[in-house]
Amino acid sequence: MKTNMQAYCEQFIINRDQVKETLKYGSLYMYPVCANLYLSRQMPVDEGKLKNCQEWVKEKTGVFSNFRGMIQLPLLCMLSMEENPEEKLDRVLAVYEDLKTEFYSSTYLPLTAYYLSEQENILENIARGKAIYQRMKKEHPFLTSSEDSVFAVLLACSGKDEDVLMHDMEECYRLLKEKFSAGNHIQTVSHILSLADGAAFEK
Repeated sequence: MKTNMQAYCEQFIINRDQVKETLKYGSLYMYPVCANLYLSRQMPVDEGKLKNCQEWVKEKTGVFSNFRGMIQLPLLCMLSMEENPEEKLDRVLAVYEDLKTEFYSSTYLPLTAYYLSEQENILENIARGKAIYQRMKKEHPFLTSSEDSVFAVLLACSGKDEDVLMHDMEECYRLLKEKFSAGNHIQTVSHILSLADGAAFEK
C-alpha cells in the first residue's frame, strides 16, 4: 500500500510538471487539478495532443470565450485524453450553444457542456436542469448563482425525481447548517450529497 501511494505521488508530480511545461502561463491552482485528471484515468500526459488541443480551442473560440478562461487547462487535458479530441471539442461547443439558451453564459458552463456531451437526451436534460436550477433559486435566492447551473444539470442527469432531489437537498442543507455556518459552501455540499443514495442524516 505504501509503495502504491509513493508511486501515485511520484506520477502526480510528473504529470503536473509535464502539463506545466507544455501549457505555460496557466493558473498555478489548475496544474494539480490537471495532474489528477491524468492520474485518475491512469493515462500519461501526451504533450503533442495537448498542444494540438490548445490550437483547436484557439481556432474555434474567441479571445474572450469562457473556453479560454479559468477552465481552459483542465478542459485541454480532458480533450487530450479523448480518442478524437477535435471531434469531441466540436460536440462540446454545440452543447454549449444549447446550454446558453437556458443558462447565463459563465466560466462554469463549458465544463457542464463537456459532461453533457457524453450523455443521451441532451436537450431534455438541459430543460430539466433549468427547472431544477429555478427551484434552487426559489429556495435560496441569495445563495444560488451561475456555478449552481453545473449541479442543476448533474442532478438532471441523475434520473432521480425532481421533488425527491429538492427534498433531499433541503434536508441535507438543514442538517449541515446545524453543524456549520450557513452559506454557499454548505449549499454546494448539499447538492453533491443529494446525488448519493441513502437518508440525509446518514450521508
